[in-house]
Amino acid sequence: MRIMKRTIQNRIVKNKNNYEINYEKYSSGFMSILLFSICYVAVICIYFYVILQNLFMCMFIAVVMYPYAIKLFCNSMKKRKIKHVETQFIDALQFISSAMSAGGTIERSFYEYAKGGLYSGEKKNTIMKKEFELIVRRMKLGENCVSAFSKFAQRSGSSDIKIFSLALNEIWVSGGNIAELIKNSVSTLRLK
Repeated sequence: MRIMKRTIQNRIVKNKNNYEINYEKYSSGFMSILLFSICYVAVICIYFYVILQNLFMCMFIAVVMYPYAIKLFCNSMKKRKIKHVETQFIDALQFISSAMSAGGTIERSFYEYAKGGLYSGEKKNTIMKKEFELIVRRMKLGENCVSAFSKFAQRSGSSDIKIFSLALNEIWVSGGNIAELIKNSVSTLRLK
């Protein structure tokens, strides 16, 4: 039994290095950083040249402010990505709620969404679909769906997803109505 658990954990670690997305860090491509840098330098130089009438001083200000600007850019891109994940998460919960209302289990609903849960015009290869594929893969390796989902919630960086994960864990442990939790969460998150 211990050997089997170690094998499962080793597979998950291998999959983690190849597949999981860390939403806490924004890793932008070279082109987006280059484009931002060019636009930043142009705007700062033009703005301060109009005010100061000194090109050397404008370049100096642009260089001094660049680290702060790049940090602000990366933070805004990270927030945008998390917001995008939250939007996809609401659609995924809507699909899972519908599947559970039709009589399915939460595990089966996760599997159906990962397999091909196209709901409300959703694209095929979304971030959320990949995450649910990973959750299903973890469930096939012997992990329960709540702990697999909580690992996604920890990585997501979204407070809404983390709160839902905690509520799902409590309902799972206490034996409450998971379908009702998901339905109420969808309506609450849509209003937000």
